Amino acid sequence: MSDEFATFYEAVDALQSDDEVIRDPLGKRWDVRDEVEASRRLPHLSSVFPIMMQP
Repeated sequence: MSDEFATFYEAVDALQSDDEVIRDPLGKRWDVRDEVEASRRLPHLSSVFPIMMQP
């Protein structure tokens, strides 16, 4: 590993602490295929990319 990369990774490690690492998403899980819930949570994306239910 070059000195530049080593310096970069050392700087990143110095800036991070165990408290800052978020391993799980925050909030309640929801079904992204639920069109009503998706349009409530993500109205703009739902209007641009509507869910197409297969018969």
